[in-house]
Amino acid sequence: MLLGLARPDDAAALSTLRASPLRCEVHDRIGEQVAELVRCLAPQEAFSRPSLDRAVADATGGRPGVYGRRAW
Repeated sequence: MLLGLARPDDAAALSTLRASPLRCEVHDRIGEQVAELVRCLAPQEAFSRPSLDRAVADATGGRPGVYGRRAW
């Protein structure tokens, strides 16, 4: 199941799944993955932590928590 957290129904479904009694591990690395993508797209750039954070925010439209899709 793929969930897009920018969609209210998907965000609610993920919240329900995370609250269920089924045990699972969450491996949410979207921020790290977008940072890696930003570095790959600008290999000539020496990013400081703040500039990388800004580039990630720009790449995710300022909403890294809902960017991309989550697989369940």
